[in-house]
Amino acid sequence: MTELIRLTAYASINRIMLSTSTVSNDSIIRGGFCPVDPEGFGAAYRFEEGLFRGSLSSYDAEEGRRMKEALEEIFGDLKMLMDFMGAEK
Repeated sequence: MTELIRLTAYASINRIMLSTSTVSNDSIIRGGFCPVDPEGFGAAYRFEEGLFRGSLSSYDAEEGRRMKEALEEIFGDLKMLMDFMGAEK
């Protein structure tokens, strides 16, 4: 094993905590991404006219629930900000 692989920094940068991508092709109605780290999340999202769709996956149900609640709060705040700024829907 080389010295590089033994370094703590190497192990840290190779932990992918969020596996994500857009699912924008019309032929894909539902899609998702699985976490690639036991403590990570998988997320897929899609923007449609006036709509945002997404899915979230996690190996840990409680952490998944907490992330979902945090995202709902964030998107709620973003909507309020956009409404305040007069952004088109």
